Amino acid sequence: MIMLTALGGGSFLRMEALHYEANMQLYNPHAIFIWFIRMFKTKPDLSFVILMSIMGLYLPCCIAMMAGAFYMKRYLLVPFIIVELVRLVTLTLTHVIGMIVIKKSINVGYLIALTISGGFSLLLLFYLWACVVALFQVLKIVRSPEYIAVFGDNPLAPVVVEGSPTFKPPLLDNPATQLQYTRKEHQPKLAIPLPMAPFNGANMLLDDFRALHSRYSYSWAI
Repeated sequence: MIMLTALGGGSFLRMEALHYEANMQLYNPHAIFIWFIRMFKTKPDLSFVILMSIMGLYLPCCIAMMAGAFYMKRYLLVPFIIVELVRLVTLTLTHVIGMIVIKKSINVGYLIALTISGGFSLLLLFYLWACVVALFQVLKIVRSPEYIAVFGDNPLAPVVVEGSPTFKPPLLDNPATQLQYTRKEHQPKLAIPLPMAPFNGANMLLDDFRALHSRYSYSWAI
């Protein structure tokens, strides 16, 4: 955004459009490429305003995303998720069209290298976008009433549930009582066979895997 303004804005876009139009024989005349050249040549100021508006819209979305991640407010991530997805789709189309346009003017080896490098760069950007989507889903889970009822309302310091591997038994005044409590915590859990009745519930997947889950002795076995 700053670089485009420093280069001259609308006059720079018009100069570049005239340059590409004068050397059109070096490029593959794709319809969208021709449309952009015509747009930048005839309406450079309007094109500059549109580009600046898009970039100006993207910057507040990034700031809102960072604030949402810091304060754990998932709805602040929504503008960035939507705008970034549109931007990535636009970059993908631009990369594909750009490779089609310049395939006549460069070596095939360079064309393959540019295509692969651009594809991996887009893959990295899509991965970073997917990380924000995953953060949105995680914040939705940790803010749910079910999660808060078990682990508390602070996702950064969840309440340790009794029986979990990280649970530490409380210190008691009587050593004999403390030893008895520790032995009780380390008692092995016995496998409890579950009934193998035919399917009669609403979820066929759970009933089909009833035999598999009956081997486990934890309280969350189906």
